[in-house]
Amino acid sequence: MKSLLILILILLGGFALSLYLKPELRDQVQDQVRDIPGASIVAPAETTLYKWQDATGRWQYTDRPPSDGTAYTTMPITHDTNVVPALKQDEE
Repeated sequence: MKSLLILILILLGGFALSLYLKPELRDQVQDQVRDIPGASIVAPAETTLYKWQDATGRWQYTDRPPSDGTAYTTMPITHDTNVVPALKQDEE
């Protein structure tokens, strides 16, 4: 049983390594997985966040609007945007 588990891990490791070393194979696998209903390995290009204030006055940020009819604002978030501010460069 232990040797079977080791064999499976070696095969999975080899498959993962082949996907890493051959990007065209990785793209082909992604295309095939994308065709399976309900399966996704690629993040959406944009996500909508909902910002609203709860009864205690705290701001809430969620991926779903509040269910109790509370007023909210939407915030579109693109995944290709860097959210970390750049460091300031000292001028010489």
